[in-house]
Amino acid sequence: TLDLFAQLCHERRYHFLRLDGSTSISKRQKLVNRFNDISK
Repeated sequence: TLDLFAQLCHERRYHFLRLDGSTSISKRQKLVNRFNDISK
């Protein structure tokens, strides 16, 4: 499901960030900060 979507995005060279239940807490915060910086 998310793996398939991530594969599709990668193949089409879309920039994306993936955050799911397996994402560690420290990495999760970095991803959220990066997402918020991109959104500005």
